[in-house]
Amino acid sequence: MGSVAKITKVLSKNDAGEGTKRGHGVLIPKDPVFQSFFPALDASEENPSSPLECTDARSGQRVDLVYRYYNKTKNEFRVTGITKYLHDNGAVTGSRLSFSKNANGDYVIDLESPGGNGGSGAIAVSGLQEDEPASLPKPGLPLVDSVATPKRRLRIGMDLALSIVKGWEVSESI
Repeated sequence: MGSVAKITKVLSKNDAGEGTKRGHGVLIPKDPVFQSFFPALDASEENPSSPLECTDARSGQRVDLVYRYYNKTKNEFRVTGITKYLHDNGAVTGSRLSFSKNANGDYVIDLESPGGNGGSGAIAVSGLQEDEPASLPKPGLPLVDSVATPKRRLRIGMDLALSIVKGWEVSESI
């Protein structure tokens, strides 16, 4: 499987800070496609974490986040320390939060206002039927434009299987 170059999350009400629950960062799917994108964590440690230094795609400013694996009680991965970034950049339900890597492998973060695809909380690869092979889209083209059930498996290209997880997309693969 190639390495993931960009992942995007369509923000839910709680992700955007509009819900009644206090969030503890953005939940990252446990799927290996997503896990391979972020720094490796030692699961034998209790609640391991790694700094996630990002550059804001629009301002060029550094954004210090933390990638965490809560393995003691929750068994979930999250990017924490992101609330201020989301608030300062006007995140609302349906905004698209993207993490990518530049040519040097450094992390870049971006937030786009809603208006295009997304906002439904579920994603799909456009025009594909389950188990239908297809070629990968051109880099930079979104995979999202219709609704799929969470955790649906789709075959893409030469046996590259991406797990479609609620609210997330893998928009480039190299």
